[in-house]
Amino acid sequence: MIKGFSKLTKEAKIEWLIANYFNGEEKAREVLVSYWHSDEKLQKLHDEFIENTVSNFYMPMGIAPNFLING
Repeated sequence: MIKGFSKLTKEAKIEWLIANYFNGEEKAREVLVSYWHSDEKLQKLHDEFIENTVSNFYMPMGIAPNFLING
């Protein structure tokens, strides 16, 4: 259990996560950072959208044409 996690900086949260759940593996940091947006202003919006943001989660978006719903 950690107290004050939400008060930590983003970097400190990542440090804690790596130390406590990834056995100090720096590769974990590389993976988290690889999903950050290259536009710092846009990343800042992501960071402020929810509490305790450490990375982003991208989902593929596709389309499924030719379906008729409730039609």
